[in-house]
Amino acid sequence: HHALGYATEAGEILDVFKKHHIYGKPLDRVNLVEEIGDACWYLAGLANAWQVDSCALSSAVVSGWLIKHNDAAWTLDMLTLQQSLGAISAELAMTVRNSQDAPVLPQRAAYLIEKAFIPLNHLLHYWCIGVTMKEAMAVNVAKLAARYGDKYSDAGATVRDLGTERGLLADLLRKHYG
Repeated sequence: HHALGYATEAGEILDVFKKHHIYGKPLDRVNLVEEIGDACWYLAGLANAWQVDSCALSSAVVSGWLIKHNDAAWTLDMLTLQQSLGAISAELAMTVRNSQDAPVLPQRAAYLIEKAFIPLNHLLHYWCIGVTMKEAMAVNVAKLAARYGDKYSDAGATVRDLGTERGLLADLLRKHYG
């Protein structure tokens, strides 16, 4: 579930950039933060399933990932982003499938979770300057709490107040962009 969820969110992240770069629409930073937060939620679920302490992940990798690009270089690098998110999604799915035969080694699990966080953290630093991974994850939890309350429900999954959810995310960006 979590590996497939990450793959789904990776596709939604790429869709945000497709609309911006291909169709010329303004970059929807609110949606980008939402999709990154959703992808992080799935990674946290994988970390929990694999007994990886996500708080103990390498701060140099998760928090310190900052690459500077100019817009022209980034446009050319969209294919690299697509390949990166796709390859990580496939690697997570294959590891989950193989774990039915043999448990995932703790070092391998931690490595995969860190590797999956890297492009997400990079996107936050470059496109949502000032928004931290911790903030993106916290606002995602707030969004899910607004949707479901204390626990998941099928009704909450299908009948959503998208205005409230988007408002929570927009508030985070206003904090950084004024």
